[in-house]
Amino acid sequence: MKTTRGLITLCVLAGLSALAQAQSVPKIKDGDKLAVDFSTYDTRGREVYVAKVDKIDSSVSMQEKTYTWTSPLSTTIYQRGTHTITDRAPPGGAMQEVPEKQRFSWFPAGGDFSKVQSGSVGIHNQRCGEGTFKYEAASAPVKFKISIAGQALELNGQEVTFKGKWTNTCGTGDQVIRYVYSPDLDYVVERDLKVFQPNAILSTGNNVKVTAVN
Repeated sequence: MKTTRGLITLCVLAGLSALAQAQSVPKIKDGDKLAVDFSTYDTRGREVYVAKVDKIDSSVSMQEKTYTWTSPLSTTIYQRGTHTITDRAPPGGAMQEVPEKQRFSWFPAGGDFSKVQSGSVGIHNQRCGEGTFKYEAASAPVKFKISIAGQALELNGQEVTFKGKWTNTCGTGDQVIRYVYSPDLDYVVERDLKVFQPNAILSTGNNVKVTAVN
């Protein structure tokens, strides 16, 4: 009986310790510095591979209804709560609003990832003009590694993948967008994009992954 009680006590303490650790993870806040790996994809025929990885420093500023991510890649404004991009500026360029029909509202209502929805969104290509990305959606729980204030952690996340076809005056081709969202941080810690030509050869692709928060 003593052994059983001892095991129960240890299990309870372990559970409380894990809960305390989970609760101690702070959400991304105003002024946080984010270290990011930016990977660029290339192709050998139909084989897609990581051609280059750049380590970049970035920061987050919070507003009442939006937050802004500033990096050498861009300055991007997101809606709080839905993580939808509303405005974007290239390096050294002017901020431009994303047209309503091109805003990819991918985040599920109420944060219920069992209810991610398939659908379509408008797209724009400088050479091919306006078009549409029609997609099927799926989600799954994942774990990811990140450093927070110098401490290496493994956290739970939600991976959401959108697979479908883009269509415009240049034709149609496959496209895949994948997000990893952290409920603990209330932040998208990874975004992966692959766009394929009508002949199924990669047209463009990259990956943005947060590796550390300071």
